Parts: sequence; structure tokens; C-alpha cells
Amino acid sequence: MDGAIRAALDSGGSYRVEARVVNADGRQWVMSARGEVSRDEEDGSLRLCSTVQDITEWKRAEERLRESERRYRDLFEHAPDAIILAEPAGGEIVGANRAAAELTGRSREALVGMRQPELHPGGSGEEVFSKLVESPDGTARPVEAELARADGTLVPVESVAQEVRHGGRAVIQSTVRDISQRKRAEAALRESEERFRTVVTNIQAVVFMTDAEGVFELCEGRALSTLGLAPGELEGQSVFERFRDYPQVIEGFRRALAGEGNKEVVEVRDAVFDVFHSALRDRQWNITGVIGVAVDITDQEEAKHKLIESERYYSSIFSSIQDGISVLDSDMNIVRTNEAMERWFPGKTPLVGKKCFHVYHNRDEPCEVCPVRKTMETLGPAYEVVPKRDDEGNVIGWFDLYSFPLFDEEGGELEGVIEYVRDITQQQKALQELKQSEENYRALFQESPLPLAIHRDGVIIDVNRAGAELIGADSPEELIGRQVIDFVHPDYREIAIQRMKQLAAGGGKMGTVEEKFVKLDGSVIDVEVTAMPVNYRGERAVQVAVTDVTERKQLEEQLRQAQKMEGIGTLTGGIAHDFNNFLTAIEGYIDLSLMDLPEDSPVREELVEARRSAERAADLTQQLLLFGRREPMDLKPTDFSRVVLDMQKMLDRLIGERYQLKTQLKKSIWTVKADAGHLEQVIMNLVVNARDSMPEGGVITISTDNVVVDEEYARTHANSKAGEFVCLEVRDQG
Repeated sequence: MDGAIRAALDSGGSYRVEARVVNADGRQWVMSARGEVSRDEEDGSLRLCSTVQDITEWKRAEERLRESERRYRDLFEHAPDAIILAEPAGGEIVGANRAAAELTGRSREALVGMRQPELHPGGSGEEVFSKLVESPDGTARPVEAELARADGTLVPVESVAQEVRHGGRAVIQSTVRDISQRKRAEAALRESEERFRTVVTNIQAVVFMTDAEGVFELCEGRALSTLGLAPGELEGQSVFERFRDYPQVIEGFRRALAGEGNKEVVEVRDAVFDVFHSALRDRQWNITGVIGVAVDITDQEEAKHKLIESERYYSSIFSSIQDGISVLDSDMNIVRTNEAMERWFPGKTPLVGKKCFHVYHNRDEPCEVCPVRKTMETLGPAYEVVPKRDDEGNVIGWFDLYSFPLFDEEGGELEGVIEYVRDITQQQKALQELKQSEENYRALFQESPLPLAIHRDGVIIDVNRAGAELIGADSPEELIGRQVIDFVHPDYREIAIQRMKQLAAGGGKMGTVEEKFVKLDGSVIDVEVTAMPVNYRGERAVQVAVTDVTERKQLEEQLRQAQKMEGIGTLTGGIAHDFNNFLTAIEGYIDLSLMDLPEDSPVREELVEARRSAERAADLTQQLLLFGRREPMDLKPTDFSRVVLDMQKMLDRLIGERYQLKTQLKKSIWTVKADAGHLEQVIMNLVVNARDSMPEGGVITISTDNVVVDEEYARTHANSKAGEFVCLEVRDQG
């Protein structure tokens, strides 16, 4: 602080410093001092005006802010959910955590700069992002959508967005969670509820179920018509509101919700019902609702008569049903069966009075996976696929087994279970055969040396390893979801699209055609393609077989070129011989001119360069003679770096003022046996090509280096072999 004051006095200016101060009582605080120097107008003396401010709290707040930002960064980086930061306008991503990279299948660097709507398939991205941005009341609202991973797979996600500050500006922070498992669980639950509803709607009574608040979640059964109600009409309504004028109805539900199963006789709209209530419980034995059955018993005498008729009627149905029905008591003894069960187990008749696991499964104790036991434990319906066994205990088929609880009339206690059994042996055999067939086809498909692919609507849905290798993919999965037409050369796409339309319209196998494919690395290959319609996993698709004929085409072209070059070589040799005679005269005249010029003549350097050009032209002539099989190559130990240095001045003039020639030459370059004239011609051609690729000018760099090619590199790169080599590289900015 003393130094700041002295500097202000010397300069006549001002100062500002911060310092930590310790009071006499030991208390520490942070001081901010400001001062300004002025000069008295009368006597010219200097005056110092200073102010001191306690900024301890401000400093503490600043430290807390830094700590808060550090915690936010830690939470951001280690959050299990994906977090994406995007601009409110346009949705450009400015930040993403590791979980976001894992969820999207992209690196964090690839995500930054993308637009967040691009992460959603089709045209849904803009709508999804708009929903995330819109929050009129300032609260975050979850938005469900599909997210497209980098490999094309779609993932169901739930996103919640809120506005945060990032880098001094407002951005949208989206927290994205993968809800694939939840979606699968919801689908399984819907399927289970649909099966249960199918059974319930065919019961000759009213079957109902409510939640813990008494709101109907299920109300089905043919007996609803007695009340003038349609199936499902009461669902979503409260029993306490809908039946508030019927105390007995309300009482039965209250007792059930208190955990007391009961049977009530109630009168509703001039109709009398026997109503059975039972409490629904979760795994922790908490009551979650009420389940029950209501039976119309209007007019007792008529009810008795109807009961007899109903018994006869249901007995007839019971016996005529082709699926098996078995009624068990609480000890798993068979109480009653229909004819189907007797027919399936003829060697065990009579079935009544025996244990179900002994008769149906040839066991001395209940099965490990038993829907009957599950129903007894949960007091709810259950389902399993169980084996069908012969008298020796061998598995000879399979059953679909549904079990439903039976409660007594008085205490609401479980008194037995109804088993509904369907023989699915043939279906299971068909499924096994289909699975085996698919496995066999899959094995043939994957192991085939012939590249194969299957597409539907032009989108690849399967490809074998040979197909992936043909296109240059690391694995078949890399191609799944890609458009077939993307790999067809542009010159062949129109006819390829026509063939695909013919197959989609029901056309049969298409003949073999020649096309060109574009690999992932951009290289082009010649192929023969055969396509035919197939049934793939129950839906129509197209199978494509591809043969790589690039090597054959190259051999054919090489043969044609060899025949051409044989004729061209003869012509070239004659021309080169005559041209060499002209060069001999040119070199002679240049030498004569040099002899007449003094050493300091400015023209002399130009003539020397012209003499070198004539020598290079002579080297070119030698190459032409070599091409025409008239002159041998002049192979000598050659220093690549020396050749480049000797050519540098000539190359500078060749490329012009708009271009800058740089060299990066290795001093200890290995000596190579080569024709220096040929090498100069190659370098000049490469430099001219580099210059022509940059019409506006630029930098051309020539470098030399020693390289060692190992066996692994040579094996994976065509026309390569292992060994020590000299590398000459010409780079441009075009």
C-alpha cells in the first residue's frame, strides 16, 4: 500500500489497492482503499484524499460464488442423466456432459455446435425443442420424445428444461433421461391388463376393482346391463359419489378398504346383488384398493331357478370348452375339472381329489414356478407357461396356465383357485421350428462369403460380415439404418431406384446387373448385384447379393491398356529420338554463348538455368526412350534432399510470385538408387499440380523423410511392402 501511495504522489495521479487488515483485537478484515492526489493552487503543496471501505463480505460472497460454480460443474459432469445446454434461439448446443455423449453416441466435441433439434428424428426436433423452451409459468415440464443416436437407433427419452446462466448469458438446460425400460414395462403392463380384461368381460357377473380412494379402475361383466350400464361406464368414477344413496354399497367398500373382506347383499335400482369385496394389497401388504364381484339375486325364487338353469348352462359351457378348466381348493386339491382336462390326462382319471402337481406334472411337491401358488400369495390372477408331462414325467408339450382366486362367501377368505389351461404345444413347436429355421438362415447369412444385405423401403435392416467388409465398415451394425442408395455410385442411382421400386411393387427376382458402389472411405468399386424379395421377420423385404468384380475389371482394363501402350511405346521411341537430336543442338548453342559471356554478366545465370532445363529435357527424352524400350534407366545413388535443393530456384520461377515455396528436408536422408532426371520430372509435375489447385495463390511445401513400413501396415494396404523407404511429400493449401 505504501508503494501505491508513493507512486500516486510521484505521478500526481490516483491509486486503488486491496489489503488484509488485522485489528488490535485480532479480527481480520479486507480493506479496499482509494486515493487521489491534488495540488493546492495557492502554495503548490500536494494533498492526498483517500477513502477506505470494508469489503470483507463482498470477498466472502465472491468466494461462495466460485464454490457454487465449482459444485455446479461437478454436478454437471457427474450427473447420471444427460444434460445439454443450448441457445434458446435456434437451439445450438453450447455444452454437454459425459452422460449426454453416452446417450447420443456422439463425442462431446461433436455435440457442441449441433442444433439440439437435430438429435430428434424426422421433423420432430423443432417441435420437441419448442416444448422444452416454452414454460409460461416458469416451471419445468417433462417432454417425451425419441432421440436419434449417432448409429441411427432411436431411444425413448424424457426431457425437462429450464433456463440457466452460462457464460454470462441465458441458455436452455435440458435434462434428458433414457426411459426405454419404463416404456417396455408400460407396454408389458398394458398387454397384461388387456388379457385380464378379456377374461373379466366374459364372466356372468360384474367384476370391479377400485383404487384406495374408491375410484373404479375396472368395472366389467355382462350383469352391468341389469343396472342399465355399459361395460367400463363406471371406470374413473368414485363409488362413494355414484352410489352415495346406497349405504350398504358404501359400507361394503369401507370395510374392504379397512382390510376386512366381506359379502354384502345390496339393493340398487330395484335389483338385488350379492356383492363380494376383498382388499387389494401391494408387496408391503399395504391396501391399494378393492376387488370384487357382484351377482344379481333379484327375486329369490327366480334366482334359485335361474341358479339351477345357470348351473346347467355353465356346466354345459364348462364341459364344452376346448381349453382345460380346473378348480382347486386352498390345499391344491382338484375339486372339479371339465372334459378337456380329463381328455388330456386319461391315465390319471378320476382327477378330482388328487393334488394338481401330482396329476398334471407327475411331481410330489408343487412346481417351482407355479401360478396357483402365486395367486394364493397375492390373492390376484397369475399366468405362466408350464410343461405338459406324460405318465413318466417327460415333457411332451406346453400349457398356457391362467389362475384366478376364489373367495368364500362369508369371510372373504381365499378358498381356492380356478385354473384356465390352454394347450399350446403346436404353437410352441411351430415357434421352435421357426426359431430354428431363423437360426439356420442366420448362420448361413452371416457366414456366407458372398456379401449379402437385406433392406426394407431402401433402408438396410441386416447385413452380413462379408457385406460390411465390402463397404469398408468395421462391423455390420455400422451399416444398419443406412440408405442403400447412399452406397450406389451417382451414375447408377437412377436405374437402381427403378429396380427397387419394381421389387417393392411385387416384382420377382431381378437379374444380375453391373453397377459401381461407393465405399465408406469414398473409394469406388465395380460390383455385380442380384436382388430378390424375401420375407424377413414376418414382413416383406429385399435381399441383395453383391460380388466385387473390381479386380477383374482392373485386369481387363490393364490388358486393354497394355495393348494400347505397346503401340504408343513404338511411336514414343521414334519421337524421343528426333527430339533428342534437337536438344543436342540447343545445348551446343547455349555452351557457345556461355563461352562468349564474361563471368559477371547478368545474362549468364539465365543461360545456365536454360542449360539445366535442356538437361532436364534430355532426361525427359531418356524417359520417353525408356518408355519406348529404346534407352535404359540411369539408376545411381541419389540424395532426395539434394535434388530438391538443386531445383529450388527453378521451381520458384516456375510457380510465380503469388506462391511461396517452402522446404522441410531431412539432413540425414537415406541414399536411394534412382534416376535423378526422372525424380526431377516427378517433383516438377507435383509442384505444377499443387500450383494449379490454388488459383488465388498459397504455400507449397516439399518435405523429405525416412520411413519404415512394418508388416502390419503392408498387410492392410494394397501395393505396399515392408522395409525402409524415403518419403517425398508435396503439400498445398488447395
